[in-house]
Amino acid sequence: MNKNLKSAVRNLVKKRLFSLVNIASLTFGLVCALFIGTYVIHEFSFDRQINEHESVYRVTNLRDNNERGVIIQTAIKPYLDTQVDQVDQAARVQRSAPKVFKVADKLIRERNGYYADFEVLDILGFEIVEGNQNEALKAKESIIISEALSEKYFSNTSAIGQVIELNKRNSDVPLKLTVSGVFKNVQPNNHFRPEYLISMDVVASLGHKPIDQEWGNANCFTYLKLKEGVDPEQIDTRIKDLVVENSPYDMGGIYELKLQPLADIHMQDFVAFGDIPGQVSKSNMFILSGIGFLIILLVCINFFNMSTARSLERAKEIGIRKSIGASRRNLVVQFMTESALQVSIGLVLSVILVEVLDESITSLTGLNFNVNAMVLAFGYFNFACFTLGLWLFLVVGSGFYPALIISKFKPVESLKGKINMGRSKVGLSKILLVLQFTITLSIGIIALIVYSQVSFMQVKDPGFQRDTMISVDIFDRDTGKSFLNELKKEPLIESISFTDSNVINIFNSSTGYSWPGKSPDATVRMYHMSIDDQFIPSMGIELLAGRNLDDDLSTDDNSILVNQAAAKLMGIESFDELPIITNGKGEYETKLNVIGVIKNFQSGTLRDADKPIILRRNQQRLFRACIKLAPTNQDKAIASINRVWDSLIPDEPFEYAAMNESYERMLAKDKASGNTLLFFTVISVAISFFGLFGMTSLNIQSRIKELGIRKILGAHYKDIFGAISREFKYSMLLALLIGVPLAWTLGSQWLNEFTHRIELTSAIPIKVAVGMSVLGLLTVCFCMLKFTRKNPVDTLREN
Repeated sequence: MNKNLKSAVRNLVKKRLFSLVNIASLTFGLVCALFIGTYVIHEFSFDRQINEHESVYRVTNLRDNNERGVIIQTAIKPYLDTQVDQVDQAARVQRSAPKVFKVADKLIRERNGYYADFEVLDILGFEIVEGNQNEALKAKESIIISEALSEKYFSNTSAIGQVIELNKRNSDVPLKLTVSGVFKNVQPNNHFRPEYLISMDVVASLGHKPIDQEWGNANCFTYLKLKEGVDPEQIDTRIKDLVVENSPYDMGGIYELKLQPLADIHMQDFVAFGDIPGQVSKSNMFILSGIGFLIILLVCINFFNMSTARSLERAKEIGIRKSIGASRRNLVVQFMTESALQVSIGLVLSVILVEVLDESITSLTGLNFNVNAMVLAFGYFNFACFTLGLWLFLVVGSGFYPALIISKFKPVESLKGKINMGRSKVGLSKILLVLQFTITLSIGIIALIVYSQVSFMQVKDPGFQRDTMISVDIFDRDTGKSFLNELKKEPLIESISFTDSNVINIFNSSTGYSWPGKSPDATVRMYHMSIDDQFIPSMGIELLAGRNLDDDLSTDDNSILVNQAAAKLMGIESFDELPIITNGKGEYETKLNVIGVIKNFQSGTLRDADKPIILRRNQQRLFRACIKLAPTNQDKAIASINRVWDSLIPDEPFEYAAMNESYERMLAKDKASGNTLLFFTVISVAISFFGLFGMTSLNIQSRIKELGIRKILGAHYKDIFGAISREFKYSMLLALLIGVPLAWTLGSQWLNEFTHRIELTSAIPIKVAVGMSVLGLLTVCFCMLKFTRKNPVDTLREN
């Protein structure tokens, strides 16, 4: 083995160019494989480290069109505790609005917190590192915090028993919470990663109705752990119609409760309204895995072609080895050792590159990629097994078959240089080259389609002003009025309006609206937001018909504006006769006058169809100030807003959200898809043309006599180039015939997910084909340089 390794090192050094190309190809491929493999396995590992995670479920609801909801009624938990014996434990978790924590002289707004029942600690595996595991969260007005928050607020003392003050909304009396525990920082592969949890009694004290009896409004997540051996379908059957049977409201259409396994929460294609953020699409993970496999396949094909190309140069070496007694097994071991050495070098370099470039890759692709965090969550042993398996697959997959071919050379013919590779071997190399080009061409076309769609998303007019808009949340109405009056004095503030929603993505919705002509059995979801009369002109939304709301008209309390999508659903064909619609039923019914129609504006991603939106006036709900800044001196304008804030609300830190940045964050996921595909396209193109380099070298070596004679007989450089590049041209043409329809079909399927999309044109595959052709011809030219510089007489003498 030592001799084989020494020989492998000598051959590696002797043929520097081939070694460099092979190792570079392996390194690029392995960087992708490690990146994709570690990322995908990490994503699939979510919540699986929780003790008895197979028995843990989340209660969800299924509505019309099989739409899943995750926010359910608070009365379900006590019902499960008392009426369903198969449930071991149940816990409610309710999202908390951002809270300003006051500890000594520190005043910090914390955003990642929830109200929760104490059972959640056992169900979701929270580990109390300071305090009593069995008592945490049981005391009234108590809070448990993460190790990170404990270090932030109580670095020099124990957190247990300390008091954290929170400002109550619409109240001057602060809420004082006692720290009853500190939990271990939650691992990054948990879907639920809060920084603090507040005891559920605080929620109970805020409502008008006991939360254990609330069957109407849905506002919490509910987790449960089943007893050993219980079939979850039994629970599904038991709780299916629970809300419909107990709710005081007409739920309208289908409303069924169903359990969702804990391990499925993070990995789902449809993300329900209000769900904990951070989910990834399972189908996207399989697509990413497929891309990783194709890139590894490209590496193996490339290695095969390069090894086969080198075999002709090493014919005499093989003949001498066999002449002095080397068996075929010895030769296979020798060439497998060389393959293992190159793969090992490529693996080491790839691990170094992944470690060095993880932040750059994360920035480029938008994927949450952190090597250390993933390896820690994955486990060092499992990561080592994955890496070893990848190494073994590449060594065997890329080196074994070429080793078998080379070891079959006959010694006499090898020494004479009369090596016939056989039609099957050369044919296989050609097939593999076509496969390489097909894969690369397909990935390239799909990447350009995705990139073009993402570019379209970034430049498409959303239908409202966002470039100079910021929003600030003010929950006290009197303070909001003072804030408005003070900002009107600032010259760098063009306008200010109030709403209760994020215009980038409106979530508030209802199925309780009715209008003339609507079927009583139809369930139509309408989105709604409250605004003041400055919202439409300030946001630059176009009013198509009718008039705007007027805050000075008391009759406009029951007036609404609708967008084009809502008008279409209501059957509004003429803007001259706008209908009266109703909201609610019975004693809760309200009549609403449609007084205007606005142009559709984009709320949500471009995947979504235009939402039917109703805008109405409701002074009680207006808490979000939308501020339009002057185009110049925006930093100065924000500083002036900060001064006004500090003068009115000195006990809360000033924070704002730029609408342009919020819009970009909404597009970030699709932008990441485009950049990821672009990254892998560059890698696959590089690997494919390494393969072309090897195949062209093989072609030149196998035709060296023919080309020498052609040159002696006066063949021009372009004639020789035409003869050598013919194989590439045919391979590229065949790859086009296969790859373009395949990529076009896959790209069209992906684009069909978008309501607002680009039109596919022939320019996309033409650009990719031209680019690959130019790169391919340059590669062929590079391979020919060595041959064209050599005297043809010397070439014929040597062969």
